[in-house]
Amino acid sequence: YLGGDILDSGADIILSGDTGGFGSAVSGIGDVNGDGFDDVAAGASTWNGFTGRAHIYLGGPAMDGIADIVIDGENTAHLFGCALSGTGDINRDGFDDLMIGAYGALSYTGRVYLFWGGNPMNNVPDLVFTGEHPNDLLGRSVSSAGDVNGDRIPDMLAGAYYYGDNHNGKTYLFTSYVCTGIKAWLQGPFTGSGMTSYLSTGDYMPLKSPFADSLEVSAIPGNVTDWVLVQLRTQPDGNTCSQRSFFLMNNGMVADTSGVDTILKMPGVPDGNYHIVVHHRNHVPVMSLEAQPMGTCE
Repeated sequence: YLGGDILDSGADIILSGDTGGFGSAVSGIGDVNGDGFDDVAAGASTWNGFTGRAHIYLGGPAMDGIADIVIDGENTAHLFGCALSGTGDINRDGFDDLMIGAYGALSYTGRVYLFWGGNPMNNVPDLVFTGEHPNDLLGRSVSSAGDVNGDRIPDMLAGAYYYGDNHNGKTYLFTSYVCTGIKAWLQGPFTGSGMTSYLSTGDYMPLKSPFADSLEVSAIPGNVTDWVLVQLRTQPDGNTCSQRSFFLMNNGMVADTSGVDTILKMPGVPDGNYHIVVHHRNHVPVMSLEAQPMGTCE
């Protein structure tokens, strides 16, 4: 039903999908392909022997009822697509992301799958969260949680309503990121012992990052040299799995938007080893030679 000044009870678009519980879950999912139009998703959790399937429909002026992307569950009885939700742009790549539950996975332990948006968006999960015990039913419900800790990274909720000996249930809040610290020098503003802050002190520096995540601040802190984009990769020539804009300070430290905290939170990735890439708009990007171990902040 398309919104407007006059909303009636007649469906404007009817979405089609496979038999097998199609419509068992439906949700708006934001703009997963970055074309400026919001998209929607529908689950079919009993498709193909309760394997389950999810259908994604891309919005646009000529949106139709045929799925543009189809994502299948892993195995029979997983009930993939029983719950789904947009999450916002967790990995800060400019595309909204999608989470899908499969509460029947692994003897009803349950799983939640996170898919990065993109253009094109693929159907391979980028992160998988697994319940703690058989019969927990993790993923029976999922939802975006907004930004509960104020770090400008969207958070996620997933329910395991049969968790525990008495089946009291449990809800998980995921604030997925790893932390790192970076020091870098730019050749242009380098003075021999530090870097100039000419752009920020001269009011020439934009409040919005020039990079894809478009991070925006209300004011530029002191001693900032410029915006930089930090990316993580699992392989030197691999795809970026997380990225975020930060400030490069005149002492070479990369800091968050406060200009103070140099412990950098990289969103949407689990503990692991990552190559660090630093981009500046007027310099060639640099990358760490070796993958660096990263985990959650202490």
